[in-house]
Amino acid sequence: MRCRAERKLGPCLSGACEWKRKRQSSTLMDSICITGFLKTLGTSGSILSALLPRPEEHEIIAVKYFTARIKYNPAEPQAAFNQDRYLEALGSFQRVKIVEGFYKRFRVKLPFAAEPCKSCGKVPYGIVYRTVEKRSDVNLATEMMADAYRKVADSFVIVSGDVDFAAPLCFIRHEIGLRTLVFNPHEEVCGELRRFTSYYKNIPRDLPARCQLPDEVTLTNGRMIHRPPAWA
Repeated sequence: MRCRAERKLGPCLSGACEWKRKRQSSTLMDSICITGFLKTLGTSGSILSALLPRPEEHEIIAVKYFTARIKYNPAEPQAAFNQDRYLEALGSFQRVKIVEGFYKRFRVKLPFAAEPCKSCGKVPYGIVYRTVEKRSDVNLATEMMADAYRKVADSFVIVSGDVDFAAPLCFIRHEIGLRTLVFNPHEEVCGELRRFTSYYKNIPRDLPARCQLPDEVTLTNGRMIHRPPAWA
């Protein structure tokens, strides 16, 4: 399933490393995540093999997905309902925990995309609504730091291209002494993330298409959720 609201990408995976012992991994993903990525990430299939170095040595013990519920929008009346279904489907998988932030909407004055007035030279402005996602990035960083402090795993993998995660990754690697891995969903290389992590890799562009949830997902209560037609 693919949700327009979940376009950003950012997981974090933690794991333990000892000789002849699997790395226990706890995955944290913010709403920067590729939709549908979680299902294949939690298996030992080819996608995991393409991302993790020596995937047979890793054991994923938890997946945390960070997002915010979108609000009703007359322009896309089904969007909020479809997101609810997607999160229900995602939460039905074992070891998956969804951590929610929220969206804040406020009025702001912005310039129009227009040429300056020929008589006065000024650019026209208008009052618009701006919607900003709050807490998701902070929640992810906090959970990652807390898990590292408690040493619930030995390696942390964050799937994101957000440079704001460089500082906690650096602290976990150099101060706590745990392994960190970054999978960046964007084409461009993020030098800051690569600099402060033990392992860095840009995710292949064809990966999301191979990581989608099935068209039908059965919840733990037996109810079945279907892929929305708009996401086909």
